[in-house]
Parts: sequence; structure tokens; C-alpha cells
Amino acid sequence: MRTDREKIAALRRIVDAAWQVEQSRTARIASEEAALRNRIDALSACRQDRLQDLTRGPDAARLAGADPLWESWIDGRRSDLLTELARLLAQKDRAQRRLARAFGRREAATGIAHGNAPQSGRPDQP
Repeated sequence: MRTDREKIAALRRIVDAAWQVEQSRTARIASEEAALRNRIDALSACRQDRLQDLTRGPDAARLAGADPLWESWIDGRRSDLLTELARLLAQKDRAQRRLARAFGRREAATGIAHGNAPQSGRPDQP
């Protein structure tokens, strides 16, 4: 039969592993968010560069009518990326809530291991 100390040590390992998993997920989502924001910024930069090019006068792309098509593609692509960003931000919010819960469990297990009774984070509960 396992002693209380062994059970507490096992509990700490489990909650620590869960916290690390949630931390990793949150970091992955944050990395994806940064990459997506960079792609959105790159599209905006391309559009700005093109607008500056047009101040120099008409060019072959504009005369051939390709500019409106390109601008339409840029608008559609930006819209798609913003939709993806919104989905990712919703995922990030859920991941941060799971991470906070895992952190609380980790802190509670650490408190138990050190002989401290965990304190409720909710004022309405004893």
C-alpha cells in the first residue's frame, strides 16, 4: 500500500505534467498567432509598396488590368487570414483558461506537499 507521501508525490507529478502540456499548447498557439499576424502585416506591406509604385505612373500591370484583380486577391486573402486569426484567438483564450486552471491545481498540489492547506481562490466558498 502506498503512503500518503507517495500519493502526494504522484499527484504532484501528474498535475505538473498537465500544467506543462497546457503551457506547451498555449505557447504553440501564441507562436501560430505571431506567424499569422506577420502574414497579415506582409500583405499590408505589399499593398503599400504597390500604392507607392503607382505614384510613379502607370505600368504594365495597371495597363493590363491586373491591379484590380491583385487587389481583390489581397482583400480576399486578408479576410481569410483575419478569420483564421479570430479562430486562433478564441483557441488562445480557451488555452489560457485551461493553463490557469492547471496552474492552480499545480499550486494546490505543491501546497499539500508542503503541508499547507490549499486556499480557495473563490471568496464565496469556505
